[in-house]
Amino acid sequence: MTLSVEDGAGLPDAASYVAPADADEYHATRGTVAWSTATAEARSAALVRATDYADAAYVYTGKRATGTQALEWPRTGGGAPGGIPRSLRHAVCELAVRALAGGLTPDGSAAVVEETIGPITTRYSERSAGRPYPHVDRLVRPLLAVRAGGVAVVRGG
Repeated sequence: MTLSVEDGAGLPDAASYVAPADADEYHATRGTVAWSTATAEARSAALVRATDYADAAYVYTGKRATGTQALEWPRTGGGAPGGIPRSLRHAVCELAVRALAGGLTPDGSAAVVEETIGPITTRYSERSAGRPYPHVDRLVRPLLAVRAGGVAVVRGG
């Protein structure tokens, strides 16, 4: 699988913000076993899914640098002119290792992990409370659009 990686030029065919070798280095530094044991094809596919999630889940400040680029970055007025912010690349690496384990976007808003019909007991999974990836949210927070009330814009997830 040949993976087209965004280099800051606004490529029309880019599928990832992170090259596999860069993700390998990121995860090797952190000792991420799940990453090192996955096949090269699985790691590349995970980087694509992670980039898809990063582009769909967040509303970034500024605007796309070109009308023909495939991804949300590079951006103008986005704090990293002509490039891909390091924090976004790190967020994609974090999402990619999670993508190896399955889908990134949970189906529905809450998962019921226990249900008793009478006398009614319902318990929801902890993951359904709030955003599913708080560490990733913290990484991209400085890149997000901000409304008048000072709240960063994050799409539902």
